[in-house]
Amino acid sequence: MPDNNEQFGFFRRWIIFGTASTGIFMAMLCATSVNVALPIIEREFSASLANIQWVVTAYLLTISSVLPVFGWLGDMLQRKRVIAAGFFLFGLGGFLCSQSTSLNQLIFSRIVQGIGASMESANSYAALTAVFPVNQRGKVFGMLGTIVALGSISGPSVGGFLLEYFNWHSIFYVTLPFSLLGALLALVYMPGAQPRKAGGFDLVGALSLICAIAAFILALSQWGRPGWTDAETAVCGAV
Repeated sequence: MPDNNEQFGFFRRWIIFGTASTGIFMAMLCATSVNVALPIIEREFSASLANIQWVVTAYLLTISSVLPVFGWLGDMLQRKRVIAAGFFLFGLGGFLCSQSTSLNQLIFSRIVQGIGASMESANSYAALTAVFPVNQRGKVFGMLGTIVALGSISGPSVGGFLLEYFNWHSIFYVTLPFSLLGALLALVYMPGAQPRKAGGFDLVGALSLICAIAAFILALSQWGRPGWTDAETAVCGAV
């Protein structure tokens, strides 16, 4: 696809940017907004601190681990479909989180939410590369980096506000309208047909990367916690 494809006019380009920004902002917001609610969730589910931290870890671990898989999938399929499906799964995961009645259900729902966030994030940069000319990409990616930071730092404030006036379920309810809007905009405005890339998927490499990231994050998150031995930490580090 040419760098400056005329089919993407000014308005459409910035709608695509707004769609990608919404997905990435919400993904980062949900990574940090739930942190302030952990003590409340811990009491409600009578969970230990070691277990409740998986509400955060499971989400971040899922996003980090499956990014290469969905990046490849976006190359092989229409990227707009993968991004739209990511928005849908992200919203579904948020809804399931809000309806959770046990810690295990909440952790599973966060994994679903993380898969959706990964599908969006893995393909948003590629979509923006396809629609913005070379001389604008530096500015666009810089703005996207700012949005990533804003999503991360605004999460605790948004979470605190929602807890003050509502409850911890509202932290996940707020994702639903943005997810539906993002899915709709992705289907309407994101780049459509694209050639399939030659070559197969590096399954061994992807599984190796997933195992490596999972072990690394697990070792960091469990380091020094009761019930974990130095041997278990060492095994994760070795992997």
